[in-house]
Amino acid sequence: MPPIYAYRVIAEDGGGEIFEIEQGLDSGPLSEHPLTGKPVERILDSPNLSFKHSEGNERRILSADNLSKSGFSRYERDPGTGVYHKTAGEEGPKEISRED
Repeated sequence: MPPIYAYRVIAEDGGGEIFEIEQGLDSGPLSEHPLTGKPVERILDSPNLSFKHSEGNERRILSADNLSKSGFSRYERDPGTGVYHKTAGEEGPKEISRED
């Protein structure tokens, strides 16, 4: 799948239309809008990464069993005392406090 680039129509007030288009890596930047022919400039935009993300998948990945199986430890802070208690993993102390 080719990368997606963002472009803005060049307008005097700086508020030109922004659009995205798939382009091959070897293609140069566009100089005009493919439909209207108006001048455009490529803009930097945050990448749109498409992952299979869901609340259930996140819960499964961050579950205590999965973290332990993967060799990680997880600590959760007790808001009353400020002490972190281990909730997953085998390595490390059972608790972490400021005094430790």
